[in-house]
Amino acid sequence: MMNAVIFDWGGVIIDDPRNELVKECATYLEVSPEAFAQAYAKVDTGLMLGRLPIEGAWYLVCQSLSIEGVRSKKPYLGEAFAKVYQEKQETLDLIAELRRAQHKIGLLSNTEMYAIQNFDQRRYTMFDAAIFSCVEGIAKPNEAIYRIALDRLHVAPSNAYFIDNHLPHVEAAQKIGIHGIHFISPEQVRQELSDLLQPQ
Repeated sequence: MMNAVIFDWGGVIIDDPRNELVKECATYLEVSPEAFAQAYAKVDTGLMLGRLPIEGAWYLVCQSLSIEGVRSKKPYLGEAFAKVYQEKQETLDLIAELRRAQHKIGLLSNTEMYAIQNFDQRRYTMFDAAIFSCVEGIAKPNEAIYRIALDRLHVAPSNAYFIDNHLPHVEAAQKIGIHGIHFISPEQVRQELSDLLQPQ
């Protein structure tokens, strides 16, 4: 029976980029990471839900930090994200095995448009569906975004597995009947999905 395995992005397929992104942007703006993090927190939800354009968010961050001039003009978020992007090769290897075992692969991420631009440039081909909060206007743990993933993968909750490093996001998936796996390491996830890797 064909199943769908839905992966979170940051922290599961790639290293969680948040801390390094903050450091990279703080260095670019010549402020402390703490100051940048505080300013970014004001625009975080707007970016994640697609309600705030990248340029507008960057302007507000720079305004909050009293930064003027060339650094306040061009958003650096996309460049910073690309610099700190680090794939978890063991997770990618697991995805490749799941695909060879004829399972569908989904991506479900709370993320921002500048991150999607980077995603598109990488031309990933392993995903049968990729769902992003900033495109849908809703985010995990809202039940609706999990149902969008199920619909696009054409799979029932009982035939879907969801993997995330944030336990509340896993628990939300489980509430609608999806098999949830709290990501600790690629090795642990591989073990929990071992049955799916066996020849059918």
